[in-house]
Amino acid sequence: MRKTLPAVLAALAVSFTPIIIPEPVNAQDQRIWSIDGYSVACQGNPIHLSPNLPDVGMARPGLILLNPYALQGMSTSHKLFVVAHECAHAIGISNEGAADCFAIRLGRDQGWFPSYVFGELIEALRYNPGDYTHAPGTVRLNAIIQCFQT
Repeated sequence: MRKTLPAVLAALAVSFTPIIIPEPVNAQDQRIWSIDGYSVACQGNPIHLSPNLPDVGMARPGLILLNPYALQGMSTSHKLFVVAHECAHAIGISNEGAADCFAIRLGRDQGWFPSYVFGELIEALRYNPGDYTHAPGTVRLNAIIQCFQT
């Protein structure tokens, strides 16, 4: 029997639960990071800082890359959304919309992305033209809001 997307996302969300640890575990192979007091882990996938990354974050199965300069100035909720989105990719969710949905529902369910912080996400995405994998900003935002509400 095939699981529905919400069932799969719910099952994956359990493995991303932030845990409070004040420092990264190992400077060479980062599997747990502290972001503004929230420790994050993604099913044992390493999280590496990559200051030359051309985006805020990127991932492939088994690895998450984050640009620390691009994360500067973001709210905690926005940073955690980025990490959760990239975690979705690292655990095999290749579709951008599904990764957004995974991240926003995880934030809602775990309480680190309450509805009142949408303003920053809206500002960050609304004028984004999109690219070959990401929908244009308003389309992407509407889908993220729909996922948050369901």
